[in-house]
Amino acid sequence: MTSIIPPGYRQNAVSGVIGRTHRLKKTQMVHDTELDSDFTALEGETTLSIMNVPLLQHGHIKGILSIYSEKKYAFSSLDAAIAEA
Repeated sequence: MTSIIPPGYRQNAVSGVIGRTHRLKKTQMVHDTELDSDFTALEGETTLSIMNVPLLQHGHIKGILSIYSEKKYAFSSLDAAIAEA
């Protein structure tokens, strides 16, 4: 997906699905991005499902692992457990 990210683009850590993951410090799954008001699409993006997993160290966010799919309902609770491990 790096080909659709504009040069110099920076994701705001307080908005969108990433912001929600950051605030709640819990894995966020979006089964249908067309229905989630927090999803911010880039031009040409075809993402329909997202799973964001916060990477925590001593209760502080060190990063967020974002996994995208071009299919709706692509991720299950088992996928989340594997990504969190």
